[in-house]
Amino acid sequence: MSLPGIHQFTALGLLDDREIDYYNSKEQKKIPKQSWMMEKMQEDYWEKGTQSRKSKEQWFKVNVEILMKRMNHSETDLHVLQWRHGCEIDEFNNGTVKFLRGIDQYSYDGSDFLSFDNSHRVWVAPVQAAEETKRKWDGVAILNQYTQGYLEKECVDWLTKFMEYGKETLRKHWLGGIEVFHTVVRLYGGIRCSAQRLAVRGIAYIYSARASCEIMTENSEETAEFCTVLEYERE
Repeated sequence: MSLPGIHQFTALGLLDDREIDYYNSKEQKKIPKQSWMMEKMQEDYWEKGTQSRKSKEQWFKVNVEILMKRMNHSETDLHVLQWRHGCEIDEFNNGTVKFLRGIDQYSYDGSDFLSFDNSHRVWVAPVQAAEETKRKWDGVAILNQYTQGYLEKECVDWLTKFMEYGKETLRKHWLGGIEVFHTVVRLYGGIRCSAQRLAVRGIAYIYSARASCEIMTENSEETAEFCTVLEYERE
């Protein structure tokens, strides 16, 4: 089963509210979505990014099935696992930047499931079903240290690099305001579609990631999987 424009897995990177790269499971290739990304990033960046996205696609397939079993959810229903990660910074007139916050969040069927507390270097589980994952991930301290270091250092380094590369484009499209994140769910002939949109406006720059995976069974004989991942991979 297939629907126009819906792939089993889709990934993209955002710099503020602008799409800068894209990947889907049909073409299986990470590609630039801004001319300056095409000009500035070398071929090996796109090759490594493609391999990273392929790995993430497999990771999502495995983990959404694990989560559905844990939640006692049937494959005949549609469920959505979403992931968003990235960082936000301030840029000052002298060119220096200040880390504001790191983002590493998961939600399931539109509700908060798990998030990383960057200040205390622990995972926060707002629902009982996430406790098992929290214990497992918090039990490996070096991984939480890596997550904190990635959000505060590596992500910021990439963000400042992309800001420099795309500064002319960003300047033209800069608007004042606030950050907005929301999910829209619609029904189309028995098929539920989940759409995400991130609008970031203001003094802070954000390089963000989100991920979702939807599994839907139309009938007992036919199963379709739709995964959408908005991701900044750790390359």
